[in-house]
Amino acid sequence: MNTKAEVKDIYRQIAEEFLFEKYGINIIEKRIKEQGLNYIPAEKDGKLIHLFNEPHMERLLESEYLRFVELIENNDSERIVDFINETYRKVLYPETDIKSETEFFRDIYGNGIFPSNTILFVFNDLLSKIDLNEEEKKLEEKKDKLFQNVRVQYERIVNKENDENVRLIRK
Repeated sequence: MNTKAEVKDIYRQIAEEFLFEKYGINIIEKRIKEQGLNYIPAEKDGKLIHLFNEPHMERLLESEYLRFVELIENNDSERIVDFINETYRKVLYPETDIKSETEFFRDIYGNGIFPSNTILFVFNDLLSKIDLNEEEKKLEEKKDKLFQNVRVQYERIVNKENDENVRLIRK
């Protein structure tokens, strides 16, 4: 039997994979890596982009939660993906009132505030802006410019095709 924390982690992992596929995040990450700008993943899994939304498993009905646990225990991959597709909006949106705005993270400039129906992906490479020489500063500027260009184009396309608010930020 899985603990609630384990179930939450499993939900998050599967939802991340599902949403990466749904929104083409794997393609974005691959294209960014192909630019040869020495992005260094901040996480041990080697991925540059991660799902930021925190799963709210408490929003599932008890019967839904138990169904998910059963699917995990039976390793029923196809039905697990169907379950994630049916529930991710309820579980991952930070607020159930999608007309409001939510502070995903604190930022003195207000950059962490998004509509409540946002699926937020974080591009997280090891970035140090301290003690950079001129060559390193130029490289970091190129990396940031590439990310911003990709982000703007990506968000415009994906949000036009979907009824959700998908965002990509660099942390």
